[in-house]
Parts: sequence; structure tokens; C-alpha cells
Amino acid sequence: AEITGVTGPRIERIAALLKQHSPSLVLAGAPVEGHAHGYQSAAAVQLLNVILGNIGQTILPNGPFAFPQMAARTGNTRNLIAFAEAAKNKTLDVVFFYGANPVYSAPAYLKLGEHLQNISFKVAFSMFPDETTQLADLVLPISSSMEDWGTHVAAYQPEQPVITVQQPLMERLYGGTLSFGNLLLTLLKTRDPNGYGAWNDYYAYLKNAFVALPAEFKGTATSDEEFWNQALQMGQLKVAASSAAAPASATMVEIMLPELPAPDSKYPMHLVPSAQLGLWDGRHANLPWIQEAPDQITKVVWDSWAELHPSTAAKLGIEQGDILEIASEQGVMTVKAIIYKGVHPDVVAVPMGQGHEDYGRYARGVGVNPLKILNPIVDAKTGELALYGTRVKVSGSGTAGKLVVEGHDNTSQLGRKLSATIPAEQFRSTEGA
Repeated sequence: AEITGVTGPRIERIAALLKQHSPSLVLAGAPVEGHAHGYQSAAAVQLLNVILGNIGQTILPNGPFAFPQMAARTGNTRNLIAFAEAAKNKTLDVVFFYGANPVYSAPAYLKLGEHLQNISFKVAFSMFPDETTQLADLVLPISSSMEDWGTHVAAYQPEQPVITVQQPLMERLYGGTLSFGNLLLTLLKTRDPNGYGAWNDYYAYLKNAFVALPAEFKGTATSDEEFWNQALQMGQLKVAASSAAAPASATMVEIMLPELPAPDSKYPMHLVPSAQLGLWDGRHANLPWIQEAPDQITKVVWDSWAELHPSTAAKLGIEQGDILEIASEQGVMTVKAIIYKGVHPDVVAVPMGQGHEDYGRYARGVGVNPLKILNPIVDAKTGELALYGTRVKVSGSGTAGKLVVEGHDNTSQLGRKLSATIPAEQFRSTEGA
């Protein structure tokens, strides 16, 4: 209770609830994992699942995919740090970027934008001029996913594994762009014309890959053309499920209780870069209709904000909309305050996705990027960036700001109260009525 801040009676109630509703499921989540002891915390959570008998019940195995060459490969912040180190040490000659903007997402201390100059040739497959694309030596414009063919395999498929088939929903708008598949096929043809010259485009390559599958994948189809059409109609191809069983016992993991951090008078608060639905990791910030969509809680549009607990705001003399300075050992950012009861008193939460230095006129210069002021702290076991391990100082700048907030006056609902809301206090006062 002393370490976690959760009272003893509440811990006992949670334990009884989990035991009563067995099998249950205990999840760690990013806030638990994003610290220097995140691996230990995740291991402790998994140990709870073992004790509760959840292995094989609510936690199912994810066996090997039938086509290893298509199995999903997920990136992580350890990869980002390793890439920055490789660029710094001049160990890379050529780099291709696709579907990622590491210059934006990398903390400032990695100096990734500066170290990219050490790479002789940088190629970006991109639709937009984001921070990384602007530093590339060659930009190959690509079609959007709505104009493109492709296949996808989800990273976690514990029951019926499938390959989903992506089909274009529209004709290409611009004749000068190619799909990612066609670009790769063109590059492969220049390297190995005999191996890839048989296909005129990526559609032909994809269709050939499907019809070349063994008969057991083709079900009731009587011809290759019928099988291909069935795959397009279903939008997916089911593959054999793995027979791997969930482990019956847990591997022993040494779980060490983290030491309570010493009070830091200079940086007394914890920075939490929080997810913002819509903007995600910042890749949608260039879309004005996403910028215009209000946050589900704060209703803020076209801006960043910092969430403070009312008790913390009162202590610091901060009111709604005041401009704050949030300082870590790596830098300072200026952002407007939102006073919100749902955040811990020792935490300041700033949503991710804004603060682009490039990425078009709708994203450039809007809000702040909390990732830039993260301290160089990583998980001791995994090497992952400790996303929630940075301590900060929060202070008022003495300037009142104005938040652009949508919907509070019901103007967006034409006065019809299509979606009515009431304060939590008012709701609780009427519960007994």
C-alpha cells in the first residue's frame, strides 16, 4: 500500500473480486510498463494471472503463423533508440522509411534529425512531407491505402489466423504516384529481372501468390480464378491454426520491488504523455477534420493541453486555460492548462500527436510534442524507453490563455441536445431519487 498508494482494504477487495470471478484477466498496460522497472511490473501482473488460473482460459497462446515470411513484426522504442545510435555511429549506408516518422517521435536527447546526416542515402516512401521525409535524399510518392492492394496479418491471432486482403476503394487520383507494392516490385525487377519480371504490376504478383497456394487452402474452389474471387469477396484467407498449447506453468521470474523514489524538489511531478484518440501517434495531425474533432473528455480542438488535478492546480495558483511551463532536464514546453479530476495529483498529462515542425499547414506549429522533453531513461531489462519515467516541474507563466473548446454551448447540436451531458456531481445527487 505504501509503494503503490492504493489502500490496503482496496487491495483486499480487488483480490476477492478477482478470485470470485474466475477465470479473470489482469492487464498491465502502457502506464505500468513505461518505467525503468516496467518489465518487473509486467512480470508481477502475469504472475497474478498464473495464480488466478487464467493461463489457457483468458490468456491464449499465439502460436507460429503458417507463413513466417508474412508474420507481423512490431516495432518498439528500443528499435527507435537502436536506430538513432546506429545513425550516430555511422554504421548505416542506406535507409528506407515507410509508415513511420521517427524524427518526430524520437525524444530530443537522441538528436535523430542531426544524426540522419550521417546516412549517405535516405529514401522515403510517403504521401506527405513530414519531419522525416523532409530530411530524405529521395522521396517516392505513394498512393493512399484507398487506392492500393495489399495483405495484412494481425500481430495477435490466438484462434483462427487469417490473412486479410486490402483492395482499392477508388481509382488513383494522381497519375504520378505508385502503390507501395508496385514501387517495391519495380525495385526488385531492377535487381532480379528474371525472378520478378513475369508480373506487370503488384496486383498480378499478389494474385499469383494466392493461386499458387496448396490445395488445402482453396476449400471448395474448383479453379484458381474461383479461389481468387472468393478471397476478394471474403476479404480474408483463413489459414491453419496453431496447435500450440498455453504453458501450464510459469517460468520463474525474479520480481524485485522497486525502491521508492526519493523526493525531487526541483522536478516534483511526473510527466505522462497520454494517447489522444484520433491523432494517435501524430500521423493524423495533418488532417483538418481530425484536428476539428473534439477530444472526448476536454472537448479541446486544434491545440494541446496539460491536465492537472484540481488540488495541484490550486496549490500552484493555476486556473483553467492558464499557460503553463513544463520543464524537464531535457527541455521546456509551453501549454495551456486543463483542470481535471481524473488525473493523479502528482501527474501532469499532455496528449501526444501535436507539436509537428513540419507535416503540412494543418499540423505545423499546432500544440506541443511531449515526447521531445523525455529524459534518457529506459527499462532496465528490455531497453524500452520509459515513456512515463520523466520528472518535471510545472509552473504558471502568469499569462491566461484561451482554449478552443467545442460543444459546451450546444451550438454544434443546433440547440436540440442530441447528446446531453450533466456534471458527475449532479448525477450522483439524483441517484437516490
